Amino acid sequence: MRHVMRIFFQAEGTRPGIVLFCLLIATLAQGVGLASMLPVVSVVLEGEGGGNSGSSKMVLDAVAWLGLPMNVYLLLAIAVGAIVLKNALTLLAMTYVGYSVAHIATRMRRSFVEKLLHVRWSYLTGQPMGEITNALSLDATRAGQAYLSAAHFMVYCFQATIYIAVAMFVSWQVTTLSLVAGTGIAVVMGHFIGRARRAGKRQTVHTQAFVRDLSDALNNIKPLKAMGRQRNVAILLERSISRLRKALRRQVFAKQALKNGNEALAAIVMGLGLAAAIGLWNIPGAELVVLAVLLVQLVGAINKIQGELQKAVIFESAYDSVIDKIAQLRDEAEPEEGALQPAFETGCTLENVSFAHPARPVLRGVTLNFRKNCTTVLTGPSGSGKTTVADLVLGFVTPDEGRILVDGRPLSDYALRDWRHMIGYVPQELILFNETIFDNITLGDSDLDEDDVREALKVAGGLDFVEALPDGLMTHVGEKGARLSGGQRQRISLARALVEKPQLLILDEVTSALDPETEAEIVENIRALQGTTTIIAITHRTALLDVADDIYALEDGRIVQKPRIEPVRDVV
Repeated sequence: MRHVMRIFFQAEGTRPGIVLFCLLIATLAQGVGLASMLPVVSVVLEGEGGGNSGSSKMVLDAVAWLGLPMNVYLLLAIAVGAIVLKNALTLLAMTYVGYSVAHIATRMRRSFVEKLLHVRWSYLTGQPMGEITNALSLDATRAGQAYLSAAHFMVYCFQATIYIAVAMFVSWQVTTLSLVAGTGIAVVMGHFIGRARRAGKRQTVHTQAFVRDLSDALNNIKPLKAMGRQRNVAILLERSISRLRKALRRQVFAKQALKNGNEALAAIVMGLGLAAAIGLWNIPGAELVVLAVLLVQLVGAINKIQGELQKAVIFESAYDSVIDKIAQLRDEAEPEEGALQPAFETGCTLENVSFAHPARPVLRGVTLNFRKNCTTVLTGPSGSGKTTVADLVLGFVTPDEGRILVDGRPLSDYALRDWRHMIGYVPQELILFNETIFDNITLGDSDLDEDDVREALKVAGGLDFVEALPDGLMTHVGEKGARLSGGQRQRISLARALVEKPQLLILDEVTSALDPETEAEIVENIRALQGTTTIIAITHRTALLDVADDIYALEDGRIVQKPRIEPVRDVV
């Protein structure tokens, strides 16, 4: 119960005080309505004198003290009006709760994404994308449901409290007996709430594992189908599905056992309570009718309390999982060390840099100089450290030894975000969004218009093919750009990097998957940028060597060839 209360009171972006205030006024109104029904029922069942006995007389005395006329119709109006007010206020509170459910899930997703985009690169690359996807989709939705169940739990607690208060007013003996028996039921049925909590935790864990495996399988679907081995992956996924199915079955059994067990035991308690009311305490007929209604409502509220408590503990693990992941992302945020604004006036230098992954060394005492407005080609076999050089320049990783210098100052002196804003980057693995060409180039930047996009496409050599498409810039590229050829995707990716006119352009194996003709065209596009943009081109092919001002050959993490220095070409 403590965990459920924590979810209700601590969920960000909600106002539990508003909900509680509405519920408090609603339950008080309901209590007034139920109490005012006593003399009405007495008069109906026992005649005009029936309202002068027991608790009915107390209600009538209260009405007289308020200066209201002794009128059955007035009492009936009070009862009906109070119940209508109770439902109106409950509607207001639960409507706010409903809005809060969507707000919580949305807020969690926004906070998760914001922090995910600012974590350290080394941390991000070690996170399974399937788990991240699951947290943003299913777990965030279940977290909202946890809050909804917690809010319903609070509603039914308020309702049970007022039912108990009015029932005590009618007959404290029967109410006490019913509460003792109800407490026993809650203790017995509490076992199934614990089982549901454990099953909910298993569901969260197994769902994360399944989505992670499914994501990996879909990312590799082409080679799997090509080798006819998709059946093997289906067997692997079936293991995850089987574990998830067992957890869901445990949930179903716990929920049904709690529901049906509560109803059966509650019927017994009500029967004993009413029997005692008639046989032991001789409660008058009118009060007995109202008491029976109250006990039915009280038992129903207690059943609902346990039902919502069970739902909340099932969803609790998803809520905690998302909260924990957000906190973890916050702790893994990329540090913003420097405060200087970079100017990039002379170039960038790696000075005696060494870097190692946990498993093996990557760079050993490497010194490189990337001159302003020159094209530098890094070449060498796969695994020689070329991409690591780019990651160091981008600030994704920091050297174990040596320094990264920009205009002669350590990179750590500069604001990293401002430094990256000066860079255009085209990776080896091109991933386009399933959006339009325009959206893929601007990435949602409202400061960029169609003229900016066309200019970038022109420099990238892609304007002609885009304008030839029926929808032009508004053409949807499909999943991962599947509707375009490799060369077309490459040009869009290059235009994306160029659209904000970067001072430094990093090209990581941009021609590795292209045919010779398309590769030659891309090389010519790069040649056109020479003298105006500093370019770092990573490649293990020879085509880019012809446009290089400087060439560095890497092998086994070391420079194995003296750079060939050519005069800087004049800007045409």
